[in-house]
Amino acid sequence: MRNSRLLVILLAKALAQKRFRSLQEVTATSSTSTATTTSDPCILAQTACDCADGGICGWSAFADGGGICHNRGRPTEIDCFLCERQQKCASTMCPQMDNACTCAAAAGCAWDMGFGQCVASTEATDCRACPSRAGCDLDPPVLFQNGFSPANGGSHSSGSDLRIVLQFNKVVTWCPGTVGDDASFWCSGTVMDEVVPRTYMQFSTASLTIDMSWYLSQVALESERTCGIAIGIGKICDEDNIAFGGLPKGDYSFQLLDEVGPTLVNFDPDSMSVPVPLDGSVNLLWSEPIILNPARPQAELSRLEVDNTGATTVVQSFSIPLKEPEAEIISSSLLRIYLNGLLRSGKIYTLQLPKGAVTDLAGNLGEGLPAQAFNFRAATAGTVPSTQVPTSSNAVGIVILVVCVTVFCILAGGIGLVKLCSSHADALHSFMPKMPKPKARNPSRAVEPSQTDTKAQFAAAAAAAENAAYRAAAAAERLRGDDDTKPATSASASWAQRPSKAPSANPKAGPKVHPERDGFNAGRARRSTAPTGESQGPGHGGNESNKAPPPESNLPPEVKAVEKKLHDLMDEPIATRRKLFKELLVEYHPDKNSSPHAKEVFQYVNNARSWFLVET
Repeated sequence: MRNSRLLVILLAKALAQKRFRSLQEVTATSSTSTATTTSDPCILAQTACDCADGGICGWSAFADGGGICHNRGRPTEIDCFLCERQQKCASTMCPQMDNACTCAAAAGCAWDMGFGQCVASTEATDCRACPSRAGCDLDPPVLFQNGFSPANGGSHSSGSDLRIVLQFNKVVTWCPGTVGDDASFWCSGTVMDEVVPRTYMQFSTASLTIDMSWYLSQVALESERTCGIAIGIGKICDEDNIAFGGLPKGDYSFQLLDEVGPTLVNFDPDSMSVPVPLDGSVNLLWSEPIILNPARPQAELSRLEVDNTGATTVVQSFSIPLKEPEAEIISSSLLRIYLNGLLRSGKIYTLQLPKGAVTDLAGNLGEGLPAQAFNFRAATAGTVPSTQVPTSSNAVGIVILVVCVTVFCILAGGIGLVKLCSSHADALHSFMPKMPKPKARNPSRAVEPSQTDTKAQFAAAAAAAENAAYRAAAAAERLRGDDDTKPATSASASWAQRPSKAPSANPKAGPKVHPERDGFNAGRARRSTAPTGESQGPGHGGNESNKAPPPESNLPPEVKAVEKKLHDLMDEPIATRRKLFKELLVEYHPDKNSSPHAKEVFQYVNNARSWFLVET
């Protein structure tokens, strides 16, 4: 009995242990299954492209770089700017690649040799564009490691005489079908690179020589610069048309040094005929921007005496410190030296500068100015150096304007005086002695003495003003005539003040037309002549002086044409003739018409006033 109980207990323990093991196995299996189905592909992603491979992951970029990948639980695409190798990014990112080999390595991209750019394509990049592409066994031309002149990382210090030489490992030339924009010259500090035309590039077997002197001769180097050459992909090929992989910007560079000092270009004054004022200055123009040498060298001013043989001797010298206020830089490249108190009236001087008196912005010393290379004369005491202003039509216009204003003032004053006398006639007569009144033929139409005096005064003032106006007009016409024969500029004008020379509009003035006629006094003579009805009785003919003169035979064709037009219109009303007369004066005025015979026509029309504008 005891044994049977013991057997039951042992059997119960065995069953309990078997259930516990089965429960452990089920638990372990369930745990393993759960771990397998809930594995997160986004947890271990370290880059945006790894995150994109998860399919359901999104990438959150950090401001300082990097980022974190997290599970979105649904298909997700990451931006192409974060991961370019995604299939969807081929059409977006390909055009942004400017290197054929980089384009060839990108999925969905290929280099188009015709357009020279990366495009979205499923085809492989041509091996001629990128010989190092996987699957290519071509042997493209390459540059020797030390095949650069100036050396890569070296310097050039020979001014604008720059020739860059590139050495290849085989014979090279331009690739077929390529034109322009093959190479560019770049320098630090410049906004744009300079495209080098093929005319300045030459192949010689396995080398390419690029001449850049044409460019540097136009550029003023103010300091040291880093420069170099860049060559595009597929521009240079070997004899088998295998393309050179290109020379990207920055892979080859050198230091471009400025070691050429400034040179003198011109002087002011540049002639002995232009005197320098006793309190004036002289100017020296340099080839590039300059600064005064910090070492403070001095200029030397010497007074010269010339004997009867023409030999010059230095009789007195002065030292001028090249610093303010004795000297200053004007407009970056002009050195002005003040000579106040050093010049004597009418004497000849020479200015001498040592080498290095000025430097360029890179510190190179400027050239010197030897003695008697720049001589000038001091002005005479009590005189002002002439800065001759050429007489022109503007000056004539100013004279005419002043005369017209004067005449207007005289007329206004005369009219005002007449009105004043008229308004105070009674008061004036009270202070004047009594005069017997003249007997009037018709008492009903008798005119008071005060009114007669007023009209006489007004007529006298008007006649005087008219006479002054005609005299001023005649003087202005003579002045304009003299202006055509005078030179426009003075030979002694300074190079800094001398206007540019222009050909005369009328190189050879013709003879004056009708010098024996009235000219500007024609109007006054006409008004002094009584009309036909007043000078002669009824039935008499008109005044013979008012008839048109017979045509002349010695006039130029242009004047003859105008003469004929005036004779043909003599029977027209006076208003029509006046309008035509004004139009002809305006059309042929020398200031508005540059034809050779404009002045002659103008003078003829102006002289025709006496007979063409007579009222009939």
